[in-house]
Amino acid sequence: MKTLSFFAFFALIGTGAILPEPVIAQSSGYSISGRVVAAERGEALANVNIYLSQTTIGTTSDSDGSFQLSGIPEGIHQLAVSYVGFKTILTTLDTDSLMTDFLFEMQEEVFEMEGVTVTYDRVWEGNYYAFKNNFLGATENSEYSTILNSKSLNFSFDAEALILTAESNEPLTIENQALGYQIDYDLDTFEVDFKRGQNLVAGATFFREMEPSDSLQMKNWEKNREVSYYGSFQHFIDSLIGDSLSAAGYEIRRERRTEDQRFLGEDPIPPASIFYSVNEDTYVLQFNDYIYVTYTKEEVNQRYLNWRYGYRAREMGPGPQSTSIFIEGRTVFVDKSGYISDPLRVFMDGYWSYTKVADLMPLNYKQGSGGF
Repeated sequence: MKTLSFFAFFALIGTGAILPEPVIAQSSGYSISGRVVAAERGEALANVNIYLSQTTIGTTSDSDGSFQLSGIPEGIHQLAVSYVGFKTILTTLDTDSLMTDFLFEMQEEVFEMEGVTVTYDRVWEGNYYAFKNNFLGATENSEYSTILNSKSLNFSFDAEALILTAESNEPLTIENQALGYQIDYDLDTFEVDFKRGQNLVAGATFFREMEPSDSLQMKNWEKNREVSYYGSFQHFIDSLIGDSLSAAGYEIRRERRTEDQRFLGEDPIPPASIFYSVNEDTYVLQFNDYIYVTYTKEEVNQRYLNWRYGYRAREMGPGPQSTSIFIEGRTVFVDKSGYISDPLRVFMDGYWSYTKVADLMPLNYKQGSGGF
């Protein structure tokens, strides 16, 4: 079954920012400051989460609603402002034209439950099982990942269309004991189309470092983080930006598809044929049809074969990790920070559709000891 999958970590939910003066970069990165208030009443909101989506960089507002966020790396980022009971605000930050003294006016959010009291019965449990498989994934890391507030989820299943959707009245909190991160996932979109074999997940993501019980656990986390990062889509993009695709272990081939057939090019293509710079800060990922990306430094395991092929997995032998990528509209822009301008148009079929939130790494991981 075709398993096109997409994960968007920068879905634009709304913005309420007032932007005045430019900011000067510090040696440790850029900084911004501001206040967060309730739009209707104008009162200050304390303990609001303000963070760069898909990173470990964040802070919370003080009792008077004020905040300061430091250590912002150079490049384009998505800033998230999240608070239970209010609509999440996401806005784009560009360090080339960064502003300070933000004022975020948060709108209260009312969740309509159609007048029905939610019960966590067998139907809910069945939907949650499908949600976990398509949200956390089916890798080994998923077995060590727990959604701590799963009861905040509400499901809707269209039996005729075979489409499952989900929403949450608060950010999901995921404890990943395999990688040592606690993840706040502000779920914007979740949909599984079982007929078409497609999975769509979108939301802002914040990573918090967990406290290890001892040095041995920390070493295990560091090892697992490396395994999750190398060979990932994030690593692929970083390798394109760093012009190190071949050394990183990747090969790219052209792929063309008809309704019932796939045609794969015999020879690898140069990265420059699909990825090039617009300026020193911005790149373009552009191609027709599909590209077929192979990571040659690691083979797929039996778990992947079982997930991909089901009962036919016993007929399949080991092989390198491969993924087909399709871009709706042919083109997306990529910032040097790794931020993709419009990830909602990037679809994947293969190994990268198998690795989901339980294998997700912070976008700024490459800037630490686990990077290049």
